[in-house]
Amino acid sequence: MNMSELIRMDEYCSSVRDGTHDTPKPTDSGYYLVTSKAINNNSIDLSCCYFIAEKDYNKINERSKVDKWDVIMTMIGTVGRLHLVNNDPEFAIKNIALFKIGNEDRAKWLYYYLSTSTVQNYFELIASGTSQHFIGLGHLRRFKVENYRRNSKRITDILSAYDNLIEVNNKRIKVLDQMAE
Repeated sequence: MNMSELIRMDEYCSSVRDGTHDTPKPTDSGYYLVTSKAINNNSIDLSCCYFIAEKDYNKINERSKVDKWDVIMTMIGTVGRLHLVNNDPEFAIKNIALFKIGNEDRAKWLYYYLSTSTVQNYFELIASGTSQHFIGLGHLRRFKVENYRRNSKRITDILSAYDNLIEVNNKRIKVLDQMAE
C-alpha cells in the first residue's frame, strides 16, 4: 500500500463526531441510550441500555444523529469495538464515536478496515488515560484510513457474506441452546 491511498478520517467521512456527554434521566419508555458497554461483536445489546425521553433523544440527535450506513465505535473504556449501522436506528449514543458515511459500500469498507487487527492494536496502543482508556475526537479525525477504491466492493461483499453466515449460525446455536434447556 502506498501512502497516497491513505486519507484522513474526516476526509473519508462526511463528519466525525461523538454522542452526548450529558447523562439524560432514565425513563420507563422512549428511546434507548447506547453507551460503550452495549457494543460488542458488531451488535448492540439493548439490555445494557436504558430508555430516555423523546425530548432528550431529539436533543442528542441535533448533535449526533445515527443513521443507516454510519459506523459507531467505542472510544472510552474498551476502545475500538465497532458497529455497522445497517438499519434505521431508533437510539441515541453517549460517549461513542460516530463516523457519518451514509453509503453502504463505503460504510462497510470503513467498518472492515477499522476491524483489522493492525488498526485495533493501534487504537489500544494510543488510548490514553490512567483509570479509563480514551481516544479523543481530534485523533480520530486525523486518523489515516485506506481510501475506498473500485475493488473494495468485491472485498466487502466477500467479508459481508462470511458475516452473514456467522450471524445465521449464531442464531441456530442460540435456538439449539434454548431447546436443550
